[in-house]
Amino acid sequence: MLEERRKILTRTIPFILAGFSILILYLYFVGFSKVTEAFARVNPNIFSIAVLATVFEILLFTFTWHYLLKALSVKVKFFRALSYVLVGVFIDILIPAESVSAEISKIYLMNKDGKDVGKVTATLVIQRIYGMIIHVASLAFACVCLFIVNYPLPSPVVYLVWLLSKPSKLLGWAMDNLL
Repeated sequence: MLEERRKILTRTIPFILAGFSILILYLYFVGFSKVTEAFARVNPNIFSIAVLATVFEILLFTFTWHYLLKALSVKVKFFRALSYVLVGVFIDILIPAESVSAEISKIYLMNKDGKDVGKVTATLVIQRIYGMIIHVASLAFACVCLFIVNYPLPSPVVYLVWLLSKPSKLLGWAMDNLL
C-alpha cells in the first residue's frame, strides 16, 4: 500500500508541477494583463454556473460509466473511474480526435489495471450511444420550444434536426449519396 502511494506521488507531482510551469509560461508569453482583462469582462455569476455545470456533468458522466461497468461485473472504484474520465478529458484536449482518444485512453488504463477490455469497450460504446440519444432528444426539444415561441429557424437547421432524429433516413441518404 505504501509502495503504491509512493508510485502515485512520484508520478503525479511531476505532472502537476509541469502543468503549473506550462501555465506560468503561457501567462508570461500571452501577458498577465490580457488574461486579467479577459477575466475582468466575465460575469462572475455566469462563470460560476458554467464551472459548476461542468463539474456536475463530469460527475454524472463518471457515475454513468461506473454504473455501466458495475452492470457488466467490472469492479472499479468510483474515484478511479473519475480519474480515468479526467485523464480522458485531458487527452481529448491534447488530441482533438472526435473524443475517440478519451475512450482509447480509458480502455488502455483499464487494461493496465487488468480489467476485461471487451467489457470496458462495450460500456464506452453504450455510453456513447446514450449520449447521442440524449443530444438528439435535447436538440429536437429545443427546436420544438423555438417553434412554440415562433422563433424563425433557418431551414438547414430544421432539416438537420429532422435528419438526425431519423437515423435510418440518415443512413439511407449516406448510402445513396456518398457510396
